[in-house]
Amino acid sequence: MSNLVETITNEEEGLVLRIYCHEDADLDWVLDDDEGPQIYYKHRRYRLGQHEIDPMNFGSEEELIQWLKDEKGAKTVKKLYAYEHGGITVKAGDENPFSCPWDSGQVGFVTSHKEDDDENIHALIKTLDMCLQGQVYYLTVSKIQENGEEEEIDLCGGVFDDTYYQGCEDFAKDQMGWIPLPKKG
Repeated sequence: MSNLVETITNEEEGLVLRIYCHEDADLDWVLDDDEGPQIYYKHRRYRLGQHEIDPMNFGSEEELIQWLKDEKGAKTVKKLYAYEHGGITVKAGDENPFSCPWDSGQVGFVTSHKEDDDENIHALIKTLDMCLQGQVYYLTVSKIQENGEEEEIDLCGGVFDDTYYQGCEDFAKDQMGWIPLPKKG
C-alpha cells in the first residue's frame, strides 16, 4: 500500500477515513484515450504523454506543428511546458508560464482533433500534473466495531485531489459511505 497522509475519525458515526498517497498510480489509464487530446513530448526522465517525439527530426517548430496537423489530424495545438526543481509540474499554453528560464522550458505539444479545444487540453494537462505532483490518493473507509477493532467497508484508488484532502473526503462521502464530521460554527 501507499504512504498514509491523513486519518479522519468520526467517532459519533463510528467511521474512519484514511487517505494514502497513491504512489503507484499509473499514467496509462490517464493517457489511454485515443479520441481525446494527445501529448507529443521529449523528456529524458519523465513520461509526459502518449507519444514520444524528437523535435530534432524536424527542420523547425513550424514544420513539426504542420506535421501534427497533416499527419495526426490536429486542429488545436498548444505547447507543453515543464518546470523542474526537485519535482516537476507541467502546463500547456502559447508561452512559457513559468518565470524561471533555467528550470523550465518547452517539452512538447498537446493536440486535439477538435477546433478550439483548450478546455479538454487543459483538463488533461491538469490531470497529468496532479499525477506528477503526487496528488492522486487511495482511500479506505472503516467501521469501528464494538470491540474497538476496525472493519474495512470500502476502498478506492486513483482519487485526484488538489484541495488538501477536501476532494478526497467529498469523494468518500459521495461514493464510499463516509459520513463527514459536522461543520463547526
